[in-house]
Amino acid sequence: MKKFFAILLVALFGAVPLFANDADDVKATIFEVAEKILREDYSGILELYAPDYQEKSPNGKTADYEQIKLSLLAIDGKHPEEFFTIGIMSTQNVDLTEDMKAKIHEVAQSPEGISEYKKGLRIVHQLVKIKSGIELKTTKFINIYINGDNATAVYEYLSIDKDNNVRDTVSTTSLRRVNGRWLIYRDVTEYK
Repeated sequence: MKKFFAILLVALFGAVPLFANDADDVKATIFEVAEKILREDYSGILELYAPDYQEKSPNGKTADYEQIKLSLLAIDGKHPEEFFTIGIMSTQNVDLTEDMKAKIHEVAQSPEGISEYKKGLRIVHQLVKIKSGIELKTTKFINIYINGDNATAVYEYLSIDKDNNVRDTVSTTSLRRVNGRWLIYRDVTEYK
C-alpha cells in the first residue's frame, strides 16, 4: 500500500510541473511578441504566428497572417513600398488601383520617399515600442486553458488606442503546439 501511495505522489508531483510548464510556455509566447517589438525584431514575430492566424481588434477590424506579414515588412526598415502601401490603405481605407501602386512604387524609390520612409519609421518604431512596453509591464493573466496541444489565454493589460488614450484591454489568445512550440492562431481583443 505504501508503494501505491509513493507512486501516486510521484505521479501527482510529476504531473503538476508539466501543466505549469505548459502555462509558462504559453505566457512566454505571448510576452515574446512584445519583447521582439521592443528589440525591433519584426521578422522574428512572424515565427510566433500560425499560417492560419486571424485577429479581431477592439474596433472590429480583422486581419490575417498575410496582412500581419505585410505590416511587419512595412516597418522592418527594408520595405519602403510596403510602408507607403500600408499607410495609404489604412488612412484612406481604399483598395489600391494599378495607377496608385505605380505612384507608390515611384515615390518609394525616390530620395525624397526614402527620406520620408526613414522619418516615418522612427515615429512608428517609437509608438509601437511605447505601446508594447506598457502592455508588457501591465499584463495580468486571468486564465489559461490547456487541452493537449491547444491553449487559450485570457489576459488584461493597458493598451493605447488609435486616439492615444490608455485603455483597459482584454485579449483572448488561442494557441496550438506545433513541433513543441506554441503558435498563436487567433487573437480577439476588446476594451473593458
